Amino acid sequence: MGVIIHIPDVEKALSELARIVRPGGKRALYITNQAALDHKIEWLARRLLGRPSTRMERRAMGEGCWYEMNGERLWLWRINVGTLRRYLEAHGFRLRHHRIGEFTNIQRRTRGLLRSLLLRLNHLCFRLRFPPTHAAATLLVFEKAA
Repeated sequence: MGVIIHIPDVEKALSELARIVRPGGKRALYITNQAALDHKIEWLARRLLGRPSTRMERRAMGEGCWYEMNGERLWLWRINVGTLRRYLEAHGFRLRHHRIGEFTNIQRRTRGLLRSLLLRLNHLCFRLRFPPTHAAATLLVFEKAA
């Protein structure tokens, strides 16, 4: 879960997943959504605080960048859901389910009461099946044509 967002050559990985899934089989992808409200909030906060934004590389599947984490480089995608959908449809899949994963993942950078409130917000959005359009993380389930 959430692995695909850390593969720089995501098209190659998706093509391989498409190849190995049997007709009628399903593939679930948990992705960071390029259209997430979180990204707009982060951009505004960084601008107001005078902190430089992370340099995002625009690629066919969305945008991404390299992060330093525990002394290692880690790629992180913000995937364009429409582009992902069209790519997998071209490989014989159709979208069966698209649900919100997390409305926000800002709670990962906070503590205390704010973190608790944001976690509750995420839980509520999931339970109410809030539309995933501007959610930070979304779950997409694709089925391969029989």
